[in-house]
Amino acid sequence: MRLIRLDLKAFGPFTDKSLEFTTKAPGLHLIFGANEAGKSSSLRALKALLYGFPQQTPDNFLHNYDQLLVAGCLRSSSGHELSFQRRKKRLGDILDAAGNPLDASALAPFLRGLEATIFASLYGIDHDALVRGGEEILAQKGEVGQALFAAGAGISSVSEVVLQLEKEAADLFKATGQLPAINVAVKKFRELQKDMKVAGLSVKDWKEHRKALEDAEATRTKLELERDQKSTELHRLERLRQAIPELAALQSRRESLLGLGEAVLLDPDFAERYQKVSRDMRETGQRLQSDRERLAKLAERRQVISINKELLLEAGRVDDFHQRLGEYRKGQKDRPERNGMRISLRTEAGRLLQQVRPDLPLEKVEELRPALAKKRTVQALTTHYAAIQQQLAVAEKQGRAAEKEYQKAEAGLAATAAPVETGSLLQAIGMARKVGDIDGQLAKSRGDLELQKKECLAELRRLGLWTGELTALMQLALPLSETVQKFEKSYGDVSDAGRELEKARKNYEKDLHQVLAEIRKIEYTGLVPTEEELALTREKRQQGWRLLRRQWLDGEDIEEKSREYAVEQPLAEAYEGYVGQADTIADRLRREADRVAGAAALRARMEALGEALVENNHEKEALLLSAKEQAMAWNRVWQPSCIVPLSPREMIGWLAGIDKLRFKGADLLTKQEQLGRDLQRREGLKGALKKELMAIGEIAPGGHELGPVMITAEAVLEKMASRKKELEKCKERREKAAKDMQQAAEDLQTAREALAGWREQWRNALVDLGQKVEVTPLEAGDLLETLQGCFAKLKEAEDLQKRIDGIDRDAAELSREVKALLVKV
Repeated sequence: MRLIRLDLKAFGPFTDKSLEFTTKAPGLHLIFGANEAGKSSSLRALKALLYGFPQQTPDNFLHNYDQLLVAGCLRSSSGHELSFQRRKKRLGDILDAAGNPLDASALAPFLRGLEATIFASLYGIDHDALVRGGEEILAQKGEVGQALFAAGAGISSVSEVVLQLEKEAADLFKATGQLPAINVAVKKFRELQKDMKVAGLSVKDWKEHRKALEDAEATRTKLELERDQKSTELHRLERLRQAIPELAALQSRRESLLGLGEAVLLDPDFAERYQKVSRDMRETGQRLQSDRERLAKLAERRQVISINKELLLEAGRVDDFHQRLGEYRKGQKDRPERNGMRISLRTEAGRLLQQVRPDLPLEKVEELRPALAKKRTVQALTTHYAAIQQQLAVAEKQGRAAEKEYQKAEAGLAATAAPVETGSLLQAIGMARKVGDIDGQLAKSRGDLELQKKECLAELRRLGLWTGELTALMQLALPLSETVQKFEKSYGDVSDAGRELEKARKNYEKDLHQVLAEIRKIEYTGLVPTEEELALTREKRQQGWRLLRRQWLDGEDIEEKSREYAVEQPLAEAYEGYVGQADTIADRLRREADRVAGAAALRARMEALGEALVENNHEKEALLLSAKEQAMAWNRVWQPSCIVPLSPREMIGWLAGIDKLRFKGADLLTKQEQLGRDLQRREGLKGALKKELMAIGEIAPGGHELGPVMITAEAVLEKMASRKKELEKCKERREKAAKDMQQAAEDLQTAREALAGWREQWRNALVDLGQKVEVTPLEAGDLLETLQGCFAKLKEAEDLQKRIDGIDRDAAELSREVKALLVKV
C-alpha cells in the first residue's frame, strides 16, 4: 500500500489543506515544520483516515465533532487506487469521493489485515513512543533478542512479561512452600498415596480373598439353583393341592349337567328384550285405561250439549270478533287520554309560536316553515361569525404584540455594545484545549510520582538486605543473574549430594539393623558352629594326640604340659573330649549347612555395611568442607555491595524484586523529566492566554495553574460570543417584529371585509322570520330551535288526531259486522 494524497479538510488546525506524495520513482518524503505546526496532527489524521476517529480526540478545537473530515488516496501493489473520505460518525463514516457511503471492506486489500496498534507501533511512531521504546530496550538488561522482539512486535516490555510469568509460577509452585496450588496438590497426592497403601492389599492377600470370593459365589450359585428347583416343585404341588376341591366340584357339576338333558340356548340380549317388552305392555295397558275413562267422560258431556249449526259454521268469524273486541276495548279506554294529549300539544305549540311571532295565530304557523328550512344556513353563518370575531381579535392582538416586540428590539440594539475581535484568543484557547486537563494531569503525575516513590521505598524496605536511596540503588553493583543461578545450581548439587548421602546412610543403618536382627534371630535358635571353631577344636585334638604319643611311645614326662593342656582332667580324657567335640562340630556343620552359610553371609554383609558407613562419613566430611568453601565464595561475590546474602535461591527472588525496583526507578526518573517538560509547556500556554486577555482589556487570575486562566479566557470568549449573538438576535427580533406588524394589519383588514359580507348574508337568512329588530346569532339559533319545537308539537298532535279517528272507525266497523252476524244466526 502507498499513500498518494492526504486531504486535511477539517481536522485540528487545518482547513482544506492537502499533502501530495506523488513521485515518478520511489523515495522518502519528509514533512518539516516548527513546533505546533501540525505534524502530529497530520499523523493522527492519517490514522483516523485508515482506522476511523477515536471516541475522544483533541483535534476538535477548531472544528466540531460533526464537522471533522479527512480524505485521501491509496494505491495498492497491483496499481489499483482508492479515493475516499471519512467523517467522525459511529456508522457510515466512510464515503467515496462523491460523498456516497462506502463499505469498510473496500480498505481490506490495502491494509491487508494490519491492525491499528501494529500500524501505530511500526509506521505511526512519534517522539514519545521512540523515547519509551529506548527505555524499554535499556530495561532489558542486555537481552537483545527480547528487546528486538518487543520493538518489532509493538508489545509491552518482554522483561515485564517474563517477571510477571515468574511471579505467576512462584504463586503456583515453590520448592519449600506449602500454600501454592501445586504444593497443595502434591501434598494431597502424597496423602492419598499413603491412604491407598493403608487401604490396599498385598497380591497374596488379594488372591486369597479373590479365591474365597469366587468359591463363595460358586456355592451361592449352586444354592440358588437348588432353591429355584425346590421352589418350582413346591409351587406345582401347591397348585395341585388347591385344585383338588375345584376338580371335585367340576366333576359333580358335569354329572348334574348330564342329568338335565338337552337345553335351549337363548340369545345374549334375551333378558334385555324381555324386560323392554314387559315395560311396554304395562305402559300400553295404563294408557288404554286412561283413554277409556276420558272417552266415557266425553260421551257424558256430549249427551247434555245442544248445537247451533249456523253458529258453528261461523266459528272463525266469532274468534276474529273475540280478538277485535280486545282491541276495541283498549281503543275506547285510550281515546280520552289521547284526545287530551292532542289538545295539550296544540296548546304548547301555540305558546312556542308566541315566543317567535306573538302577532301570528297558530293556524298561520305554516307561513314560517320556509324560515325553518334555512336553519343550516343560519348555523353555518353563526359558526362563520365566531371565526370572523376570533380572526379580528387575533389580528388586533398580534398587531399590539408585534409593535411591543419592535420597541423591545430597538431598545436591545441601543443597549448592546459592539463585540471585540477574539480570533487570536480563540486560537490560544484551542492550543490550550489541545493539551486537555493539564493541571489535573500534572497533579495526578505528582501524586503518582510520590505514591510510586513511597511504594518503591516500601518495597525496598520489605526486601531488606540493603538500605539507601533509589538513585544509589540504580548504581548499586550486584552480581549477574547467571552468577547467582550458577551458585544456586552449585548449592543445589551440594544439597542434593548431602540428601543422597543422608539417604544412603539411613539405608545402610536400616540394613545394618536388619542384619543384626537376623543374626540375633539365628543366635536365639542356637549357636551356629563355624569353620574357625572346628579348626580350633581340631588343633586342640591334634595337640593332645602329640602329647599322648610323646608319653606313650617316647616315654617322656609331660606332666607340666598336660596341666597346661587340661587342668582338671587327665590328658587321655581331655583328648577324648576334644575328639568328640570336633566330631560334634563337624556333624553340626554338615547338618546346619544353610544356617552356617546364612550366618556367614550376614556377618559378611555386616562388615560391608560397616565399611560403607565409614565411607559415607568420609564423603559427608568432604561435602561439608566443599559447602564451607562455597559459602565463602558466595559471600565474596556480594562483598562489593556490602550485602550479607541469603541462600542463592532466596537471592534470585531478591534480585528479581531489585530488578523490578530498578525498572520502576528508571520509570520514575522518566516521569519526573516528563513532568518538568509538561510544567514548561503549561507555563507557555498560560503566558499566551494572559497576553491575549490583556490585549482585549481583561485581567487574568494569578497562580501556577492553567485552569483558572483557561476558565477566564473561555468566559471572556463566551461573553464576546454571547454579546455578538445577542446583537444578531436583536436585529432578527426587530426584522421579525416589523414583518409581524405588517402581517397583522393585513389580517385585520381581511377580517373586517369578511365581517361586512357576513352581515349581508345574515339579513337575507333571517328575512322569513319577520323580525323587526336585528337578531344576534345566538338569538337566531334559539328562535329556530323554538320554531322547530312548535312544528314538532303540531306534528305529534296531528298524529294523535289520526289515531283517534282510526279508533272511531274500527269501533263502527266492528259494531256493523257483529250486528250482521247476529241477524244471520
